[in-house]
Parts: sequence; C-alpha cells; structure tokens
Amino acid sequence: MRFFVLTVVGLVVLANCKDKQSPATQHKTAESEKSTSDATKADGEKNGNGNEKGTADNAAAFAAALTVSCDQGKQAACRNLALLYAEGSGVLRNEKKARVLLENACAASEFAACTNLGLFLANGYGGEIDHPGARRVWKKACDGNHLLGCRNLALALRDGRSGAKNPRAAIPLFKKACDGGLAYACNNLGAIYRDGIAGLKGSESKADPARAVPLFIKGCDGGDPAACRNIGTLYTQGKGGLPKGLPAASIWFTRACDGGDPIGCRALGMMKLRGAAQSRNQDDNAQNNATKPDLAGARALLGKACQAKDIVACELMVKNDWATRSEKPLSASEQAALKKGLVGRKDANENGKDANKKDGQ
Repeated sequence: MRFFVLTVVGLVVLANCKDKQSPATQHKTAESEKSTSDATKADGEKNGNGNEKGTADNAAAFAAALTVSCDQGKQAACRNLALLYAEGSGVLRNEKKARVLLENACAASEFAACTNLGLFLANGYGGEIDHPGARRVWKKACDGNHLLGCRNLALALRDGRSGAKNPRAAIPLFKKACDGGLAYACNNLGAIYRDGIAGLKGSESKADPARAVPLFIKGCDGGDPAACRNIGTLYTQGKGGLPKGLPAASIWFTRACDGGDPIGCRALGMMKLRGAAQSRNQDDNAQNNATKPDLAGARALLGKACQAKDIVACELMVKNDWATRSEKPLSASEQAALKKGLVGRKDANENGKDANKKDGQ
C-alpha cells in the first residue's frame, strides 16, 4: 500500500493510493493504509449545515496560507501545498507544479516529500516516469527514517516495481518500518516469512508460518485489518503453531471485517454460510464448537464485502441465490454492488490482474 501524508497543525491525513487515480486521492490497501480528518473541511460543514461554498473558501484560504509558508522556505508547507495541487483542493489541479514542489522539498531533506515524490516518479504524475528516480528518493526517505518510504521501497524490491526484483533486499526495509511502528510493513514482512521466497537460499527461502504469527499480530494490533485476516487464515489451516479451529479464526476474521477488510468479511461470511457443514472437516475441538448455518449473517457479510468491491464476494452472492429466495429479494444497493462487482471482474480479466489481490494476502 502506498500513501500521501498531509500534516497540518498536528493533524495527520493519510490518503491511500492506487494506480492511475489522482495522485493525492487514490485509495489502503492496505496494503491495506485510512483517512482521519479532512484538513480542508469547512466549519460550516463540520456543523452539519452543508455549506459547500464554505468548504471551498476554507480550502482556498488553507492553500493560500501554505503558499506563504512555502515561499518562506518551510518545506513541510511546500509538501502539503504540493498535495493540494495534486488533488485540486483550494487551487487548480496542477500535477506538474506539485511534482516540482515535491522535488524541491525532497532536495531540502523533507523526507515525507521524498516518499510522495517517489509515487509521482513511479507513476509519471506531472512528468515522465522515472523508475530509478523513484527508488532513489524512497531510499532517501527511508534513510531519513520516514517509514512509508522504507515500505514503498521494500514493496518495489519485493515485487519488481520500478526496477529489478530483489525480495531479499526488501526484508530489512520491511523490518525497519515494522520496528518503527508501521503496521502494514509488519503484515508484509509476516507474509514473506509465511510463504518463503522461491529461488533463494537460506532461512528466507522456506515457508515459516510460526515466524509470521507475531508479525501478523503486531500488524493487526497496529491497525492493519489484513494482518488480522492473515491470522484467521492460519487458524483455519492449523499452521504457525496455532490450533486448527473455526471459533478462533472467526474472532480474527471479525476484527479484519470490522477494520474494513472486505476479504475478512467474505471469509467470515463463508464460515456463517457453511456453519456445521464446514466444522465437519475440522478436528474434534471444532466439532464440539460446531454452529448451524447463519444465512442472514452470511448474506450481510458477503453483501458488505461486495459493496467494498470484493469481486469474489459478489460472485458468491450470485452463486448462492438461496439467500434471495429464503430471505428477501436483493435491495437496490445490493443489486448495484453486484453490478459493479461483476463489471470489475470483467475489467480485471481484461487486464490480466486479480482485482482482489492485496499485499500480505
């Protein structure tokens, strides 16, 4: 997952990024990263009167104040101003100007700006794509202890983004970010240990789920719902030294779903759908904790996942049309979610990508 970070008077706004949307408004992930408060929100809107003009005026005033601070050489203000230009908040959208502001701020060792700049360079926002440059500025950000820069560089090395693939070199970068408190990096590192790295020699080459468990727990406790889901999956498999059983798995899937992970919602929904039928495949302890299928609960969870654009959940709702017959017809919002989901599946197939693949999954 990749982020833009906007820091203003103690408020931190994280905007998670996905490919080819506005560079300052992209989705999480999550890999899994979440927005807190909107630094440009108008007082009128905060008071609930729907004053859109007030919001625009406030954003423009905020941009003007950042411009003054940036002109005074305050590089954090320049970085924040760049993000406003990137998304067109309070100013006319201008990715080229945003890129220049980030370049200057990064050159002045504003390390968060280096992290942001790497995304511009890797995706060609405001100029040409520069993959070597993206890795270079992410390294600079990481060397300056901006943990998102470490993680972005680690993801690039792990997956071969913006250059050659080198998953072994990604490990110390994920570890640095995780040790510094970046939950998503803990999940990423855990996934490497859980799966191993094919083609390498040494301990990293072999799958070691037990080594992954404490990292997933740290990631989950730190706010990455995908890490919660990964623990739940290990419980369903009885791996990593965890006892095999659905009751424990459901606790972690619930945490994942409540945290906004649609795949966690889907997994929990499937458990409710199968109920005792699934428990027959588990050990004796799971037999003793068998539950009956909960069709209404399954439908609600699969619907939640589908509305969050989890394509597999949408297809499961279509496949298990028993839910529409035994309970009630699909609502308009559910029908809309199904339609969007199935369109997403078509697009994903055309692009040759899995629309639901996530870091650490």
